[in-house]
Amino acid sequence: IVRRNSIICPSGRGPGFCMAPDLNAEHGVDALKTLFLAKGVLGDWDRLGDGAACIMHAEAAKRKISSAFGLSYQSQTHTTPSTRALVFKVADKVKEHDLLTADSLRKNTHGVKPTVDLLNDGRARLRSQSIPAFNKRLELLQQGKEWTEDVDELPPMSITFTSDSDDVISSDDT
Repeated sequence: IVRRNSIICPSGRGPGFCMAPDLNAEHGVDALKTLFLAKGVLGDWDRLGDGAACIMHAEAAKRKISSAFGLSYQSQTHTTPSTRALVFKVADKVKEHDLLTADSLRKNTHGVKPTVDLLNDGRARLRSQSIPAFNKRLELLQQGKEWTEDVDELPPMSITFTSDSDDVISSDDT
């Protein structure tokens, strides 16, 4: 089917927005490579192939976010585009809708689940568990007393790592 279509219109916008099928495929691969590079994901062609199935969903999400904030397409050229105006536009929208404050009466929140502040939660757990245990062990050490080590209830993971020289290092060897 693709071979008989010399030109396709992936956007559906009609004449002037068409491209050859091989360019359409390259456009998707280029979008994946750009996305992986922006997220710091290093990989090979197999990883690109695995991600190719979701690129249209990622592109749709980018378009929805762009339209929600009223942001226009910023071309990617050899020069770094100035995103200062976009940052201020997003900050203004956040301020306009008062998104940084908790409001239980906010409209359109019927499907939103409350989340915890991970930094504060982690800080609280560290203070309540790790630091008192450390201080207790330090006191016992200063008094010359021994303490019992905590027993890990989980078995060790058997992970195998390979290096470039094909030497196998296993957690079972340690």
